[in-house]
Amino acid sequence: MNKEQNIAMNSDYVLESVSGLGLNDVFKQQKKDSLMQKASANAIVGRSKLNKADLASALAEAIVQPEALQNMLLLMHNDEFDFYQDLLKSESLTISEHMPVHLSYLIDKGVLVCVIHEGQFGYFIPLEVKEALKKLDWTHVHQTRAYEQGVLDYMSASVHLYGACKPERVVEIYNSHQADSITRQDLRTISKFHSMREQPFIWHKNGYLVDTYYGDGSNAELEELLAKVKDKSYYVPSQEEFLKYANPAHYEMTSQLHILKLFIQKELEQREGIANLMMGNIQLMLSWESGMEEVLNELTDRGIAFQDLNQAKKFVSLVTEAAQHTRVWSNGGYTAAELSEAASLAKPAVRQHLNPVKIGRNDACYCGSGKKYKKCCSA
Repeated sequence: MNKEQNIAMNSDYVLESVSGLGLNDVFKQQKKDSLMQKASANAIVGRSKLNKADLASALAEAIVQPEALQNMLLLMHNDEFDFYQDLLKSESLTISEHMPVHLSYLIDKGVLVCVIHEGQFGYFIPLEVKEALKKLDWTHVHQTRAYEQGVLDYMSASVHLYGACKPERVVEIYNSHQADSITRQDLRTISKFHSMREQPFIWHKNGYLVDTYYGDGSNAELEELLAKVKDKSYYVPSQEEFLKYANPAHYEMTSQLHILKLFIQKELEQREGIANLMMGNIQLMLSWESGMEEVLNELTDRGIAFQDLNQAKKFVSLVTEAAQHTRVWSNGGYTAAELSEAASLAKPAVRQHLNPVKIGRNDACYCGSGKKYKKCCSA
């Protein structure tokens, strides 16, 4: 994508120029439709009846309200918050590679402005907003953000690792890791507030927290999953490992997947970048318990063909082995290999039942050989 295409894609969130860094300077350059969008984001009552001047005035007042600013800071995603913190230290326009469309939440709120500057994206925080932000209790903001984002991470990690789980399980895992405990109501309160921004989890009507995969009305699939895990225990790793699953792109790079990746690179002669992309797709298929046909389609779609039957068999064997060591929702986050090992260890050991009657050395051996005991088992 060239520079012109990039600017065009982000045009709804970019100004050609501004005469100053104040809110009024910004509003003068914007059309009423743009101001209406900001008024909607700031929940200004009766906005449809206001002319442009009154709309700008109502926005200028609403945007700098302390409660609104604090809520906005708490609702920011981590990358937005970090970027905004850096901008607060700047005295003027800051050139950045950040795409305006990815910062639309802040731009629509009116707390961030993007201007084209010499063909690049420049950002600044309006002066009135900066002044209002200085008056906030930033210690409270940072502490509240850390707490709420932490709880959200546990909710996200839970649905990414299990697909669906009871809120009580999230509470149990959180409390086992953290000094300060939470309740189910805490989950409800925090998730309700943060539902104003898109989240990777959903409160399903049956009371479960579920992955957004089930947000399209896939009740049959969800019921099937819940039936499969009904009497199974759930895999709970260490805190550090568990929280990695808050990132939806995270997966465990097992030794089996690594061997499969090397096979793709060396035997199928694919560059490491392509091999990494293929591994991400294959791992996702394995975690969804897709069939081998879908995995093979990954090769077909890329125009990759096996040299001979032995190479094809080796690939299938490596995929099968990787599948055995992939964490899946229907196993409560466990791998098939882990469940198999646990079942094996759970089997009662075969005990030898010893004859309680004392056997003489010249008596027939109890093993049924017909020999005397002293020349058989006693020996």
